[in-house]
Amino acid sequence: MVLLRHPPSLEEHLRYRLNSFPRPPIGGFGLIRDCPVRLLFRRFVFPGGVNLRKQSPVPSELDKPFYDACNEDRLVVQHCPPCNRFQFPPRMMCPRCGGTNLEWRQVSGRGRIQSRVVVYDSPVSTLIPDQPFNVATIALEEEPEVIMLSHLPGVPVDQVPIGATVEVIFETTPATGQKVPEWRVVR
Repeated sequence: MVLLRHPPSLEEHLRYRLNSFPRPPIGGFGLIRDCPVRLLFRRFVFPGGVNLRKQSPVPSELDKPFYDACNEDRLVVQHCPPCNRFQFPPRMMCPRCGGTNLEWRQVSGRGRIQSRVVVYDSPVSTLIPDQPFNVATIALEEEPEVIMLSHLPGVPVDQVPIGATVEVIFETTPATGQKVPEWRVVR
């Protein structure tokens, strides 16, 4: 166990992070590693002036098809044929039936805002100057159990319309040029 003084310096934080994971992500802060949900910590410039850090994901073997489709401006999600259900984030097997014969299927890219939170006190030191900011959960149209996260570009802080229809857009990350899904409210 590594003990760090509080607050740790950036060098100590990165050394701890690099020693904690076999493959650190580009950008230095792999808070939720090997999972597309880690896209929560991205950089976006909103019309209201909120400027969030956008992390460039490093696709693993498991989520590479997801990111390859994002680069083609398509949203794909794992599908289990025996259960006839979608799942996200990607997993090696279906949590419902245990099947490993999973396939990637393109989805419509539409959903609804299920819930939201405003982050006022981020544990990520680089996000502290950008507080407060929105984080919303998006339920896919095809499978409401599939949840994705979004900062909802263009939506003012604390004015997220619960139940509103959203559509996927793809943002290019600066470090690697990898595209990532983001959601915007359909007006």
